[in-house]
Amino acid sequence: MPGRTSEGCVVVLPWYHESDFQQLQPARPDARVALSYENWRRAASSEVYRQLASGHAVEIVSVRPERYRAWIAKRGLADNGDARLRYIAALSAGA
Repeated sequence: MPGRTSEGCVVVLPWYHESDFQQLQPARPDARVALSYENWRRAASSEVYRQLASGHAVEIVSVRPERYRAWIAKRGLADNGDARLRYIAALSAGA
């Protein structure tokens, strides 16, 4: 989810805590493959470094399951990838 700064692109990436990761797995019914936390963390870390190497600023937002679920419930959204993207954008915007 890129934003813009005067210098270029800001890429917003979610970060999940290991203790929360399994709770968030059921929140991914549209996921093609179940991931272990370690595999996800490696892929996410690689993406952070890839974006930085490309000259982009990276903003990392922490996704906590209880806050995420409260946010989607308040908006009447289904628990899926689209809702997760909207939630991450809202966190980034300070909402």
